[in-house]
Amino acid sequence: GYPSAVALYEGRTWWAGKNKFNASVSDLYQSFDSTVEGDSKSLRRTIGFGPVDNVSWLCPAMRLISGTAGSEISIRSSGFSEPLTATNINLKETSTQGSNAIDYVKIDRNVYFCHRSGTKVFELSQASEADEYHPSDIMVLHPEMALAGIKRIVSQRQPETRLHVVLDDGTVIVNLQDSAEGIRAWYRLTYSGLVEDVVVLPGDQEDQVYYTINFSGTRHFVKQAMITECRASTTSKHFDSFVEYTSPGLTLTGLSHLEGLTVGVWADGQDRGDYTVASGSVTLSDSYTSVVAGLRYTATWKSPKLAYAAAMGTSIGQRKNISQVAFLLRDYYPNSLKVGPTNATVKPFPAYENGKLVDTTAVIEEYDHDAFGIEGSWTTDSRVHLVANNPVTVQAMVLSVTTHDK
Repeated sequence: GYPSAVALYEGRTWWAGKNKFNASVSDLYQSFDSTVEGDSKSLRRTIGFGPVDNVSWLCPAMRLISGTAGSEISIRSSGFSEPLTATNINLKETSTQGSNAIDYVKIDRNVYFCHRSGTKVFELSQASEADEYHPSDIMVLHPEMALAGIKRIVSQRQPETRLHVVLDDGTVIVNLQDSAEGIRAWYRLTYSGLVEDVVVLPGDQEDQVYYTINFSGTRHFVKQAMITECRASTTSKHFDSFVEYTSPGLTLTGLSHLEGLTVGVWADGQDRGDYTVASGSVTLSDSYTSVVAGLRYTATWKSPKLAYAAAMGTSIGQRKNISQVAFLLRDYYPNSLKVGPTNATVKPFPAYENGKLVDTTAVIEEYDHDAFGIEGSWTTDSRVHLVANNPVTVQAMVLSVTTHDK
């Protein structure tokens, strides 16, 4: 059972487990020779506090951080710029949250780890070079998202920083963050199969994300399409478990993993409707050059409680009505986005804009039109719901809210 965690840090191999840390001779990664003298000698320290039998991980960040069952420990020297030696090594608790036996993720100077409960992700962040690490719960606004239990955490850096968190129920939750714009958002991905594992590899334009997905007992190694490949264009890979074709004729084969299911078809820049897979194939009503077929995603979004439009302060607890909405969109395929006061009452955008019938077969690169009504109702909990099943990028949404101030 020893070591239960290992890391390379400051030119040494570090072993941890039970109640102790061992570090190799400096620059001799396989040697723990106790007869070596001087600052390069091997290091041995015992953890003298907390439940330490299980060291879950060792992270070589700005300091060497250890996650144990009862706390997160900073292994540090007396001075921030000093290397660790046998005479200046110190163990300090940076957090008493406790860590689960799931690999950490390091993003720049921050460390992300699974809480000992197995249902939360915590961040250890460093405010400045001289400061210690401090814990924060990045799921504090979404404590219910990982109740199924966390199985794996990996990071994706391009095109934006994302944490992919695989859950025991086969779904994935993703944390999107951008410190420059103050963004930290969670969303959930549910696939047609059960996700069992994830790996991220570096790519030229975007990092490559691969999922191991179990389709009713058959496992597939599935590559997630890049965001740039999912925009409305001649080829758009915005389907689940999709297959791509070039001039396939009328019959699309190779769909046995979607047998009996209804797939959507995107061909030559347009949505060509739905087909049911039979004997691993579907027969189209026409032939196209660039074709993608797969299960449709449904993207849903619900606004928070709206506290706007009250002349005398907050409108929470007051009846209000969302009468109109206006959007700024990019790469918008008409009728791909619906809006309404509830998820069950969402409707597509108006069929006529600026006195003209909207062309529902052509992608709109930039959408900026007049506000339109959504037939809301007077209630204390008026919200906006969005549902999308084809490519669209929502840049902004503006609401017209009427409130009874009395």
